[in-house]
Amino acid sequence: MKYYIFAPSMNKKEVGHYHQTEDVVFPIKLHEPPYSGRFTKGEFLDFNPEVQITLHKKAFLTDFIDGSPQGFGIFLNDKVKELLKGFHLPPHKYHPIKVMHKGEQIAGYYWLHFLLICINL
Repeated sequence: MKYYIFAPSMNKKEVGHYHQTEDVVFPIKLHEPPYSGRFTKGEFLDFNPEVQITLHKKAFLTDFIDGSPQGFGIFLNDKVKELLKGFHLPPHKYHPIKVMHKGEQIAGYYWLHFLLICINL
């Protein structure tokens, strides 16, 4: 069995500017009620949060974008979403997001939300 690790790149030749994101706006506070308990209970959001990312002007558009909330998933594009269909992923849900780069909205990006399941020993 093979395992893969996805991690943000800090190489400016790959991403243009580190951090790629200048601003990430989540309309909800993921670590505060009523949402915080839902994540630790292994529940998905029952709506699409209107996440908006603004990339730094020197950042490159890449398949993965850094800046997703710690532990709650990753930002990726259609290409990666399609590629991941061939893998066994933990429980997950794709939420469309708005990506702004140099004043233009870029289509085809998602927040891949993984469930966090806490185990109490």
